[in-house]
Order: sequence, then C-alpha cells, then structure tokens
Amino acid sequence: MVVFGLGFWLIAGFFPPPSPGLSSAEIAAFYADHTMSIRAGLAVTMLASTLLFPWAAVISVQLRRGEGGSGPMTFTQLGSGAIGFLLFVLPVFVWQTAAYRPTERSIETIKMLNDLGWLPFVGIATPAIAQCVAIAVVALRDTSERPVFARWVGYFNIFSAVTFLPAAVLPFFKNGPFAWNGLFSLYIPIAVFTVWFGVMFVALLNAIRAEEAAVSDPLPV
Repeated sequence: MVVFGLGFWLIAGFFPPPSPGLSSAEIAAFYADHTMSIRAGLAVTMLASTLLFPWAAVISVQLRRGEGGSGPMTFTQLGSGAIGFLLFVLPVFVWQTAAYRPTERSIETIKMLNDLGWLPFVGIATPAIAQCVAIAVVALRDTSERPVFARWVGYFNIFSAVTFLPAAVLPFFKNGPFAWNGLFSLYIPIAVFTVWFGVMFVALLNAIRAEEAAVSDPLPV
C-alpha cells in the first residue's frame, strides 16, 4: 500500500484522477505536461502490484485451515486475488501507452486511452467483491474451537463487498458521486479498501500466531 501510494499518488499524480468530464485537449495536456513523472510513477505502481500475489496466497493458506475439505472458497479467494492483480496492471499499461507518445497521437486517442485505463481500474470491482465474500463465508462458517478468523472479520468483509457495488454503474456517469472520481465510486471504496488491508493484516497475523500456538499446544483429542 505504501509503495503503491508513492508511485500512483506522489510521483505519477494520478490521485485524485483527472475528471471524466475534462475535454480531450485537457486530458492530452495532462499527459504531455507530466510525461516523465507519469512513466516513473506507474512503473513503481506496477512493482507494488506484484505484492498482491503473496498477499492473496497468505490469505488462502489461512482460509484453507478454516474451510478444510476441497476448499472452494479458498480457491475463489486465490483466483480473485490473482485477477485483481491484472486489474491493477493492465490499466497501468494503458496509461503508460498514453504517456509513451503523448505529443505524437491525436488528443482524441489520448483521451480514449485515459478512459480505457480508468473505467476498468475503478469500475471492475467484482474480483474484490468475490474475494471479500469468500473470506466472509469461511469466517462465518468456521465453528471450530479455534476459528481462523473472528466472526467480525467476516461481517467486515461483507460490509466491504457492499461498498464496492456502486462501481457497477460507473459507465453511466461522467460527473457526480458515481463517476470514476466520485464519492461512491472512488473515495468511499478507496477508504474501505485501505481499512480492509489493515484489518486483514491484523487478522492474518493473529491467525498465523494461533496456528503456531496450536502446533506447540494442540487441542486434546
């Protein structure tokens, strides 16, 4: 999260994002005026995104402990995390393309590439929703004496999934709270997503410590 913010926000200047209501000339000027910082910042963003792989893997390892059996929710979470990586990286490639020759392409082409990056980056929330639901199902169904995740972690993941739903209407708005720079489509989901990372970080540490304790102090048969 820290490295991602460094590249995406501080270096590339992509937060807050350019409004979808800006003209083609304004969008093209943004890329032409900040070409090097956009290229450098998005390169850092891409490197940070690779850390989503081990993150999803660690969650899956702990989910498997709580789910047992064939582990459908475990693999749902793992697959959703992997797809989430693509939804970070592919828009970055599109924006890099816009910044590659910003003065050699038409302003309409630059605007199209900008749209092609922001619409999926903000608007495709289904992998994150599936990931949260998978975690919630395991947390709420785990009735063992030593549950992997507390029940409140499951409820928080349900809440997180609900806050990501407004992204589905993103293509219908160019301004207002449901646009890609709006309150319900961007700012609330970003805030919840950041808190979700913190919550899952603490929950995973607790689960790993509990796993280590169970090895040293197993339950009586």
